[in-house]
Amino acid sequence: MDNATEAKAHNAGQTWEEFLAEDVDLIKLQKQRKELEEQIRSYENDIFVKEWTLLAHIEAHEILQSKVFEVENKGDGDDNKYERLQEMVTDLENRRYDLYEQLGKTARHRADMKAQYDSVNTKCGDRWKVVRQLFDGA
Repeated sequence: MDNATEAKAHNAGQTWEEFLAEDVDLIKLQKQRKELEEQIRSYENDIFVKEWTLLAHIEAHEILQSKVFEVENKGDGDDNKYERLQEMVTDLENRRYDLYEQLGKTARHRADMKAQYDSVNTKCGDRWKVVRQLFDGA
């Protein structure tokens, strides 16, 4: 902030809220913080969806794996059924490992966004203090 802004606050009889609302640097930081909050929520939603899908894959895998064991133990000679079930089990395993990788990446991105958010939030607090000092004439 420059001296003109400081003088304007004191000469125009602005309230603290009005003075604070006009600080361009704080407005930019608050906007940045809000964008980071939205990104974090987006990552959290993505993580939730992937976790839910992962649970479904794990349950389906367990069911199919038990069917594979049943077909294998029956020994009725239906090799085609056994192969189809085994392919489905393998496909679910591959999807599950892909989901683990995706979850790891998403969680790392979320952690990065949270670190950025914390940094911007600290800067907002610091800027608020500077603006308050300017308003108070310190």
